[in-house]
Amino acid sequence: NIRFHRDVRVVANELESLSGDLQGTEVSRQKDIYNAILIAQGFLNKKVAFKRLRKRSPDLIDEYASFTIQPRLDFEAHAEFSKVLKIIARLKEGEANPEILSLAKNRLEFLRREVESKNIENENLMKQVSGSPVLLGEEVFLQHSPSKMFLCANLEALSASKSPVELEFYLSEGMSFKILKSGETRPADESSLDVFLYSCKADSYLT
Repeated sequence: NIRFHRDVRVVANELESLSGDLQGTEVSRQKDIYNAILIAQGFLNKKVAFKRLRKRSPDLIDEYASFTIQPRLDFEAHAEFSKVLKIIARLKEGEANPEILSLAKNRLEFLRREVESKNIENENLMKQVSGSPVLLGEEVFLQHSPSKMFLCANLEALSASKSPVELEFYLSEGMSFKILKSGETRPADESSLDVFLYSCKADSYLT
């Protein structure tokens, strides 16, 4: 069974290539890479990458590779706040009209209170569903346990030099994933389950 709030590891059974390590250093393209674990530092480093651990260090896995499954959270206020924050940054770079800048800052302050209110609602929702089963095909968020940031599809990653997923603090539609059953079958007594991780916003699978 897959349940909300359960610590999980995102493991790719097989990859065609790896394009980065924990520090973002490029790795040469390789084929037939198995059992690569999704790893992220979080906090100031938003980069996420699949990394094959030749020596499975429990400390490294607990520190960097632990995610919890959360319900689909209300992200509208976060998304609007992030949008206005970027607008203000652009206005400050140029010679913005002081009145326009003031209006943007007032809007940002209003949204800040909205975000704080939604954070409380989201926290209550996460507590409410904790321990309940996750239905295959249900939209979920994946939270990086050490940093409390969320896995987010990077829709601007059109080149191989950018990661298709990152960790983000402000909630957005890109954080919505579905856990879909793969065609693989396992013995009934095994605790692991082969699934696909599907990004709703990017309309693609995490591989």
